[in-house]
Amino acid sequence: MRTRNLGLFIAIITIVASVAEADTRTRGRERGREGDRSRYQDHYADRYEERSKDQKRRNDLGPYLGGAFAIGIDQFDDVPSGDEYDAGFGLDVWIGSRIHRHVAVEGQLSYLDGFDLKGTGVEFSHLNGTANLKLYPFDGMVQPYAVVGAGLGRFEIQEEDGFTFSDTGGVMRVGAGVDIYLNKRIALVGGIGYLFTAGDIVDNDVLELKFGLQYRF
Repeated sequence: MRTRNLGLFIAIITIVASVAEADTRTRGRERGREGDRSRYQDHYADRYEERSKDQKRRNDLGPYLGGAFAIGIDQFDDVPSGDEYDAGFGLDVWIGSRIHRHVAVEGQLSYLDGFDLKGTGVEFSHLNGTANLKLYPFDGMVQPYAVVGAGLGRFEIQEEDGFTFSDTGGVMRVGAGVDIYLNKRIALVGGIGYLFTAGDIVDNDVLELKFGLQYRF
């Protein structure tokens, strides 16, 4: 009787131990799968974040087109003392491409008219085109920039009797401004630039202000 009870007790202990071992193995496998899932999720999250950053960088690049209302203020040096000129008004257009998050290249064309010499009826107009390099130090919706460029300029003088003559020379543009993005493609643009003149139009520098829109393709 005792032998039979002992055998039954040993059998029960064996069954309990087997069940406990099986449960331990099952939990271990579940913890392993959870660890695998956690590692996979972390890896997937890292890759997703990296792809998102790459996509954002790609979205920051590419061509753009802009146009603005421009105001020109004369900085003429070679004029008689006491002469005063009205401000000039015109248009400013540019097309370029963002080649890096912080760098853009563009071509810019400006036309300013109405630099009237007060009391004489003499009018000046200024047309210039430059190739520019733009530097953007910051990302985001508000992006200030610095610009430097060089090209050609043409000054035309029209006298009161209708006689006109013009000269062409070199120009250099330096300036700064800000692009304020309303969305991913459209930005408000404001800027100030100084045009240094050389050659046949030397001493006819112009300070230019512009306010307009830019569209990124």
